[in-house]
Amino acid sequence: MFIFVHFITVILLTASLGVSAWAQTRVRPAYIQPLQPIPSINPPVASPSPYGNRYGDIFVLEPNAEAWLEEGEAIICAPADQPIPFEYSEAEKRGKASKAGVWGQTVPHTEAGKYLNQFAVVEGRVHNVSVQDKWVYVNFDENWREDFTLAISHKAATLPGWPEWHALAGKTVRGRGIVNAYYGPRIELFHPRELEILD
Repeated sequence: MFIFVHFITVILLTASLGVSAWAQTRVRPAYIQPLQPIPSINPPVASPSPYGNRYGDIFVLEPNAEAWLEEGEAIICAPADQPIPFEYSEAEKRGKASKAGVWGQTVPHTEAGKYLNQFAVVEGRVHNVSVQDKWVYVNFDENWREDFTLAISHKAATLPGWPEWHALAGKTVRGRGIVNAYYGPRIELFHPRELEILD
């Protein structure tokens, strides 16, 4: 009997270079043959396929991941439809609360352009939100052609957990991701966990 394994990715930020450099380890999904019952299988008992294989989710935890997350040296990155191990979520929350590592290096939205093609945690007050057919744009200044923007695709915007878009106007928020250039600096958000409302 084989069980299909899904891997969750933790992006490790290279501490010596700060937020200007980042590395991502990609692990291919694989088949394993468990030698004993594994409690992290979700669901605990999955119905077998015609070939006798059982399918479920096993989270293969990197031994150092919790420490990296708590120290702000790593962030969680996972497919939108994949649940996050509780240990990872709690470790990242502790890192945010203590402003450790990357969480203590928040970039003001007016300086986001200095971090093109780099990972950054950008913070600022929302000027307005534009909801279009294919995108939601969270703008941080009057001139959307030049200001910093958080962009959410229509597909990502359908995920549960996003705030009511127009209620963001006037709120201080924090977004994380790779800064790219598209009518000014922009970060594309893929999941509600990448946007935080601070007030």
